[in-house]
Amino acid sequence: MEKNPLRGFLTLLMMSVFMAFSLGSYAQSAVTGTVTDEEGVGIPGVSIVVQGTTQGTITDIEGNYTLTLPEGAEKLTFSYIGMLTQQVEIAGQSTINVVMKADVIGVDEVVVVGYGTRMKEELTGAVSTVSAESLEATSEVSVANRLQGQVAGVTVTTANRPGAEGTIRIRGVGTINDPNPLYIIDGVPAGPGNNIPPGDIESISVLKDASSAAIYGTRGANGVIIITTKRGRANQQPELTYLLKPVLLMQLTSTTCSILRNMPMHFGCLLPTKETILYMHSMVLVPVRLFQTIFYLTVQ
Repeated sequence: MEKNPLRGFLTLLMMSVFMAFSLGSYAQSAVTGTVTDEEGVGIPGVSIVVQGTTQGTITDIEGNYTLTLPEGAEKLTFSYIGMLTQQVEIAGQSTINVVMKADVIGVDEVVVVGYGTRMKEELTGAVSTVSAESLEATSEVSVANRLQGQVAGVTVTTANRPGAEGTIRIRGVGTINDPNPLYIIDGVPAGPGNNIPPGDIESISVLKDASSAAIYGTRGANGVIIITTKRGRANQQPELTYLLKPVLLMQLTSTTCSILRNMPMHFGCLLPTKETILYMHSMVLVPVRLFQTIFYLTVQ
């Protein structure tokens, strides 16, 4: 029986075409999908790359994408500025929809400066930040005293009388007339920060050199202290805090005790009255606490 060479050639040609079609179909498998945020809005410009390769694509203006997968592809990497990078298993799926979550930046990584906020690694000036946790670690009533030892180059001097505000010097004395630093509270120039309860402060940024405080001009010659107060947030549990400032009452002297002891004998009363207080005017000034009531006896 004679062999037909044309028949063998046709068989070989058909097998080659079938194999080429099968390989092409396998190599050109694709995956489609949509990338949205947590509110369901499509995100344009999301980078989608096959893990371990340089093959990838980006989403269109509505967040849709189509990506041809190479042989052996296992995972897709979704990345976008301000969003958390995600890796998704392909696992034979032809449609992969992804919801990207915002990348929340910690407070310690953000520094409040004159122009707004900056990341720590982007700073070129001398800026130091004190968090609310560091301020609450001490029991001082004054904000100035709570800054003591918290920031390098900042000197805090405690006042020499009760109730007086301490002084803050940033890198020494810059000017002779008024060496106090400039205070900025929530973006508004204000007086010293001792008027703010420490529990209301979110963070304090200290601008110590000319480059960081340049926006404030000559007012920032002695440095700038930027105070950011706390704000309400969604789904935040209410917290109740209190600040107690101890008050020391003066003790009675022996002279005052003898005066009070002799008052019933001289005036015929058990407690000081308005008439007796006026009569004893111009002898001695001392606070007296009787039966949980404070009477002020003024005597010259």
